[in-house]
Amino acid sequence: MIREPRYSGSFYPENASQLKALLDTLFKEAPSLNLTGRVKALISPHAGYVYSGKVAASGYSSLRNVNLDNVVIIGPSHHVAFDGMAVFAEGEWITPLGSVEVSKDLAEEILGRSKFIFQDEEIHRVEHSIEVQIPFLQYIAGNSFKILPLMVGFLNEVSLSDISRVLYDFLHAHNDALLVVSSDLYHGYSHKECVETDRRTINAILEMDGLKFHRKMETGEVMACGGGGIAILLEALKNFPIKPVEIYYTN
Repeated sequence: MIREPRYSGSFYPENASQLKALLDTLFKEAPSLNLTGRVKALISPHAGYVYSGKVAASGYSSLRNVNLDNVVIIGPSHHVAFDGMAVFAEGEWITPLGSVEVSKDLAEEILGRSKFIFQDEEIHRVEHSIEVQIPFLQYIAGNSFKILPLMVGFLNEVSLSDISRVLYDFLHAHNDALLVVSSDLYHGYSHKECVETDRRTINAILEMDGLKFHRKMETGEVMACGGGGIAILLEALKNFPIKPVEIYYTN
């Protein structure tokens, strides 16, 4: 299946030259950290580039010296309600910067490993959370890498644990794969509440415990519209020898 860009012209420019120029500016202005070691995973926002593009560019700047071959992108569903995780298993995703191939081989490794993981390309057609990550990847790596788009619906502790188990095994088998989770944080109207809630959310992420993070999501202690993907990331990676780092935050 060919997944055409649905949000070019709204979340980001639909003209390739204008998009490239905007990305040039975002990467030039974005704060960056000199990280040591290989980046295993990244949490990146998915609002319009005018709002969150600098934060996203700051995160993706840490990948400039990374050889990107396979990128797993996990995003929340804003438009379709379902349980578990929907895999876009084969085809291409197109942006104004060109097309990126979906890794059918990687999709086949995940499908069939959990009753909560299923194939459904149609669910992905109307969603922006994964689409808006791809131009950033293309900017730093061209179009030679492959992606595995995974959309997260409703999770409980059973499905979270089972999906995380599959991702843990997958990331062990593909140590060079990058995992990107698409998520914004606080949604509301109080700036004071925003700052306080986001700080609790970031601190909870840095604890690297997916089940604990999910429980805090359930009680409202933390807030993230891509919280299911974050919980999967944390649970899948909590036994990896990695160090969580906060790169850049704004609201």
